[in-house]
Amino acid sequence: MPVKIPVSDARKKLSEILKDVSLHPEHVYEITVNDIVFGELHAPSAIGLRVGAGDSFFKAVEQLGEGETVRGKQKTAREHNKHLYS
Repeated sequence: MPVKIPVSDARKKLSEILKDVSLHPEHVYEITVNDIVFGELHAPSAIGLRVGAGDSFFKAVEQLGEGETVRGKQKTAREHNKHLYS
């Protein structure tokens, strides 16, 4: 069931409302003016598809695997143009 909240309270508590909606995607807030609903605040439909900020980076690193080495040093530093501008 949606929670009705006056626009003045929504302004004051916006950060709290956003945090609540992000933690509980099923919560819906109806923004009202003189008890007339003018808008809704709810989680985006793709909230279940979100990943943490570092998750994508770690997946990419795993896919790259081990780098080539020459005498114990990374080969990439010597051939950086090949890796940057290929």
